[in-house]
Amino acid sequence: MDNTHEPFVDNIENKKKENYDPNGKETEDVEANNEAIKQKAPKKDDEKCIEKVDSSLNINEEKSENTESQIVDEDPKGEDLRLGGKMPLITLLALSIGPILSQIISSLFGVFNSIWVTKSIGKQGLEVFGAVFIVDYFQIGFAQYLMISVNIRISYLYGKKLSEKCGQLYVDFLRLAFIFGALTAALILPITKPITKWLGAPTKLSEMCLQYMYPNAFGSFFTFLYMSACGLIQSEGRSIAFGIAQVASLILNMFILCPLFLLYLKIGIWGASLATILSQAIVAIVLVILIFMGKFTVKPQLSMFFRRFSSESWKSLKIGFASLVSNFTVSLPEILLQKFLNMAATAVHEYDTVIKVWGVIEKLYQFVGGANEAFSIGFLPAASYAYGSCRSNRLLRLFMHTNWITILISVIYSIFMIFFPREIASIWSKDKDFLDKCGSMIPKV
Repeated sequence: MDNTHEPFVDNIENKKKENYDPNGKETEDVEANNEAIKQKAPKKDDEKCIEKVDSSLNINEEKSENTESQIVDEDPKGEDLRLGGKMPLITLLALSIGPILSQIISSLFGVFNSIWVTKSIGKQGLEVFGAVFIVDYFQIGFAQYLMISVNIRISYLYGKKLSEKCGQLYVDFLRLAFIFGALTAALILPITKPITKWLGAPTKLSEMCLQYMYPNAFGSFFTFLYMSACGLIQSEGRSIAFGIAQVASLILNMFILCPLFLLYLKIGIWGASLATILSQAIVAIVLVILIFMGKFTVKPQLSMFFRRFSSESWKSLKIGFASLVSNFTVSLPEILLQKFLNMAATAVHEYDTVIKVWGVIEKLYQFVGGANEAFSIGFLPAASYAYGSCRSNRLLRLFMHTNWITILISVIYSIFMIFFPREIASIWSKDKDFLDKCGSMIPKV
């Protein structure tokens, strides 16, 4: 056996003997060694610091893996909860409740409005609705343009955590309502009679169309004021408040002002459009007062009217411009379709019946078009908020849910229009020629 290691072993044994106390206690040398070891060991504060560094590194790694988590609140409240704090489908449905309610009442308003006009004026009243629809659609397009622009931009600023810019943005749109109101009156009134005549309306009917458009044109400021306020409410995710505002205006129009002007005061076809403007004006004034009283998240100040336009306002108008173009690209083919339809109807001496049917088709389209529009109104603030907070995954899911819902609604509507056109059209009139035309035209359109 090799004995080369024996001196080393003997040395260790001697060290143990020197450091061993027969009474069971460590010697001073052992205590000194232990003290040195303690000094070299990391302190508790150092351990905590190391733990914090490790945890921060882990957090940074998680954030780098998912950039969306950088902006998501741990405990969302207010508009953050309403616009981005729930599952995409739940958010879409919640934000669409108010617009759906509004569109349902709006469609019913079209039915009741036609009934009041028919009772007070006769079948020519329905002919006015059919002939003037395209002209009226231009004003509706501008109003929706302002509402969508406000809706998209304010919800986007909420997503970017820049809510302090929203007050000036809203005040700028109040000023734009004046400008757009003046432009609308200057644009619509001169073209009403020429367009309706070009579409085939007789002189008397085109004159009635112009009378109908007078209140709409001169009161368009209130329409734009009303729609801008509704856009602000929806941008904060207050879907129910949006629906209440819309329904309040429609009920005022449908059950109070329209019957008053048409059935009791008998002021003519322009009483129907005057009722619409006054109902929107009343609700708009109430909403503006509530907004400036600080009842909503956006809190504008009167002093903001004396400031220059915000850069956010111009960005908002540019973003919403696509909706304006979309509305006009939809209406222009309808102008040509109505032109050719009227020419064919005149050639076979059935203009009066066909134009009445066309007015009914436009009213029926409001059901499916309104339902689809309701979900798009619910989609916009949620999608803008998701885009502002860099949550592209959520944005894609919102988009897909909106698509399948609107397709399903359109399919169900088509089934009813194809198989039950006469039964549905009989709500407006029981005339046999009218129902025959509805039976042949509604399924095709």
